[in-house]
Amino acid sequence: MKINQEQTNFLINIKLLEIITFSFIDLSQKFPDLLKEFLSRIAFIVFNESKDLVDDKFLSSHLQNYRNYSQPFNQDFFNNLSSVCKEIKFQSLNLLNKIFKRSNKNLSVILIFPLPKFNTYPIIYNSWKELILPGSSTFTKYGYSELYKWWNGEVLLNFKWNTYGKYYFYMIWGFFSNFMGCFLIVSTLSNELSETAQNQLLIATIFFGAIHLTFEIRQFIYSPLAYLIDPWNYFDLGAILFPTFTSIVWLKYSMMPIWAVSISTLLLELKFLLFFRTIDVIGAYFAMIIGVAKSAFSFLIILSFIVFAFAHSLHILLRPTTEFSLNNFSYSNDSNNPWNLVTTYNSISKNGELSKNPILTESPTATTNMFTMLITSILAVYMMLMGDSTYLSNWVLTENIALVVLVVCFSFFTTIYLMNLFIGLLSNSIAETNKKELFLLQKAKILAEIELFYLLPYQRRKNNWFPELIFYRVHLDELQDMIKTIKNNKWKVTDEQPYLIDTILKINGVDEISDEKIDKSNEQIEQINKKIDENNEKINEKIDKLMELITKNQEHNV
Repeated sequence: MKINQEQTNFLINIKLLEIITFSFIDLSQKFPDLLKEFLSRIAFIVFNESKDLVDDKFLSSHLQNYRNYSQPFNQDFFNNLSSVCKEIKFQSLNLLNKIFKRSNKNLSVILIFPLPKFNTYPIIYNSWKELILPGSSTFTKYGYSELYKWWNGEVLLNFKWNTYGKYYFYMIWGFFSNFMGCFLIVSTLSNELSETAQNQLLIATIFFGAIHLTFEIRQFIYSPLAYLIDPWNYFDLGAILFPTFTSIVWLKYSMMPIWAVSISTLLLELKFLLFFRTIDVIGAYFAMIIGVAKSAFSFLIILSFIVFAFAHSLHILLRPTTEFSLNNFSYSNDSNNPWNLVTTYNSISKNGELSKNPILTESPTATTNMFTMLITSILAVYMMLMGDSTYLSNWVLTENIALVVLVVCFSFFTTIYLMNLFIGLLSNSIAETNKKELFLLQKAKILAEIELFYLLPYQRRKNNWFPELIFYRVHLDELQDMIKTIKNNKWKVTDEQPYLIDTILKINGVDEISDEKIDKSNEQIEQINKKIDENNEKINEKIDKLMELITKNQEHNV
């Protein structure tokens, strides 16, 4: 099976595709439909070798590099051990297949990622400048998900992750774990630790936090606008700054600021949880949560304005019109005065008459009238949205028609209608969200961040880490399933259906030919079995006749 002339010409002129690579970002922004069609055309490009395209010596998982991955550290012993284990496994499988006369189903096909220099960085660079303002590649500038709907995009991420990404990511994770561990130990076990141990842990927290902060500053310098519009950067800053400044204050005044420690602990543990987003099973749900939140963001803004409008109206309606103090009793005719809203206790005479003046009055608190200030009014209305209406229980609704109208409108329009509508929109968004696509995009952003801010300038120019082209293997059965899906018009991954070249269609016939041979063999076996059955019947008939003759002869002799 040889690559046809059309494919050969394509690979010879593949350098021409650098024009597409360098225009990739512009195409994504200005001509997305054209880019989609282009990606559908390069979905299945076979490897240009004058040999059979189907290989049976592939033991790795689907969509992996054609050769062994490079590692950022010297791991010769482990690499050699891994190679020996793979060879033993391969030879063992071959032996078992020969013993049990089973065909080797672990077939693969070599394909190519045909976007030259999509992954590479400028050759000419200034090392000192790159430490502050690193150069970029098309990959690091590309922030869309269209490429990652295809095998080509997934292969690119697998290559980067297995070559250097996972090693640096786990190092970052471990470094952050030290930062978090120092702070959590000193804050949780503050009563059990000596002052010296506390100071050492606080100093370590400040040290680790300062190092993390330098990487955040580098990201801001690299692209201030992109950094400011990404909400996750604010979360990262909070998880770094809160524990760091809390440790500084604690170290200086020898006193633990409890509220700051509480918030710092929450941010650190949530940040730690986010490191799991690179794991396929967990990361897909992280990506879904983020994707659904983005799709519902506009609705939440509208809902926030509605909550603010009701809060503002209730603030104007229910705020006190006279000055008051929560510490000193002040009586007035103002029905919204907190002293007039608290519970009072009156005495009852022997005749059953209720005294006009109360003998006991509860002291009001800041929550007696939450509508005194606008900010607390917003909080009260938010709690009403959640179903808690206790903040209105101090007023008699039948005596305030305007309050009744506002409460009825809010409960029906917001609590009943909008909240149920919001739940329906979330359900639709979850159903329409492509978890795998968002997960791969999320992983691409993590890898881009590692490349730009954690790799050294010379490492970004290593050819074995950032090759111009990537050759990869796909399992033959996966490829055949994909081809069947396309040929049966059941392709739903993208708007554009992938283009199938003749070579790929020929590859699809490998197992079909084998199946035909098996079917023919089965037919021949059935025919042979029928002939055997027929012969057995004839033999049995002859034996029966022979037995009859023997029986007759014996009777005659007697």
